Amino acid sequence: MGERRAHHLNTVHLNSVHYSLSLGSVDAVARDGSGRRHSRDDVARAALDILDRFGLPDLTMRRLAAELDVQPSALYWHFPNKQSLLAEVSGRIIADVEAAPPGLDWPERVAFDAFALRAALLAHRDGAEVVASTLALGLGTLGAPDASGAPDAPDVSAAGRVLVDAIGAGGFDDATARRAASVLLRFVLGHVTHEQQQRLYASLLGGGVASGDSAAGVASGDSAAGEASGDSAAGVASGDSAAGEASADTAAEAEVEFRFGVTLMIGGLQRRLEEAGEG
Repeated sequence: MGERRAHHLNTVHLNSVHYSLSLGSVDAVARDGSGRRHSRDDVARAALDILDRFGLPDLTMRRLAAELDVQPSALYWHFPNKQSLLAEVSGRIIADVEAAPPGLDWPERVAFDAFALRAALLAHRDGAEVVASTLALGLGTLGAPDASGAPDAPDVSAAGRVLVDAIGAGGFDDATARRAASVLLRFVLGHVTHEQQQRLYASLLGGGVASGDSAAGVASGDSAAGEASGDSAAGVASGDSAAGEASADTAAEAEVEFRFGVTLMIGGLQRRLEEAGEG
């Protein structure tokens, strides 16, 4: 079995996760005990499973290799470093964002997309932190093409483009739509990161372990408030039965605050349009 050696240029610690930037490598072949070759998809799926079960701090290359019954060096056949693996995981999380139904006006569409993004992040343990870290490292720049170069690879920046399109439907110029989408995207990521940390804490107090749940939660509200209704466009991450009540209370309050923040942003954009019309 060949071995892939990476030459590290720099290291970064972000959100309790160690990242390394690397150049140059020699390919390795990854096989499990049965001799079956692991695909890139196998590795990414296993990484997402570890994330959901144990959380981001425990998603290490060594643990992932043990899960797949390979040497850690074998993982670099598919991913040159850990941050490229996390970018792939981030893209898969974002790929699950529900598309807005046709016929919504732009404020409803923006609200729906914001709640849909929240749902996708909450569906995975530490989902917001993973996506935010990927964006912070420049691996998923707002509106940029897929950095991996693979034509069908999921792209973390897709969420940003969806928001740009939704806001742009209100008649805003491209620069304003992109800036507003960037602000809204960071609000969603920051809010959900805090929300997931609160739920984990509530779960630990009750003796449970917080996990994602993509089937719960509702994004709703009237169009005058700039909120879209959608039975499946919001999610709730909750603990086990021992901590369920505390987690439910935390989730309910978090959803109220999230809706309030999204409504404020949409209201500000509506006011901007009104001022432009008055001018």
